[in-house]
Amino acid sequence: MRQLLLVAALLGSVALALPGSAKPVRVKLKTGARITGYVIENQCTDAKLVIRDMKTKRKMTIPWAQVKPSQATELRVKLGFEVAESSGGEMVEGDVIRNRTGNLFKGLVLNRETARKDGRYKLKTADGIVPIRLSDVREERRELLDARVIYTPDELYEMKVKASPPESAQDHYQIAEYARIMGALPQAKQHYETVLSLGDPKYPESAIKRLIENVETRMNSADAEGKLKEIERHIVYNRFDKAKEALDAFRRTNGENPV
Repeated sequence: MRQLLLVAALLGSVALALPGSAKPVRVKLKTGARITGYVIENQCTDAKLVIRDMKTKRKMTIPWAQVKPSQATELRVKLGFEVAESSGGEMVEGDVIRNRTGNLFKGLVLNRETARKDGRYKLKTADGIVPIRLSDVREERRELLDARVIYTPDELYEMKVKASPPESAQDHYQIAEYARIMGALPQAKQHYETVLSLGDPKYPESAIKRLIENVETRMNSADAEGKLKEIERHIVYNRFDKAKEALDAFRRTNGENPV
């Protein structure tokens, strides 16, 4: 997966087109050559960059593969052909617990006030509640954790919307970006579509549609991954008939053999 931008930075950025399209851009090619000119945004595609050379006034078509990778990625993100993702998530306070065998658990203790009576901690994680007996705890501390360790994508989305209900196109765009980064992909798609319907010129239709396509691709990949994990679980527990049924269903949907 490509490395993600920090959420705070991403939520603060709302410009999908190149900032100040009237400003020239210096394009660095892999050959070492440099071309300074104006990007013709409506003629760029997923395969090529189109730029008008400042000196010759000629329009030049450059395959992205010929542009230095770091700059190609930056330009493609600004043009909407790629989606910048965050290397980390929203940080929240949580609990880190190490048991006597050395295993480390991260999450949020839900029953701190009644833990002594319960005889165990109930540690909330994105995968569910993990019970940890107090007698097994060797070390514990409070620590800032990635919110995705504690909460599911749906939970994070619901908390975000409840805290800041979206009204404008900018609000919906920011919620869509947050949902995409946190993994709430159906909700991200919904808010991108709302941005489209509002018709705000700050959010070009072509760029928003590319973001929607990106989310749909990730949704399909996540669905396929879930089906593969289901097949794997059936095999692990010797449920071979169910594994074959799940495999046949996968083939019907994807037209391919996952094994």
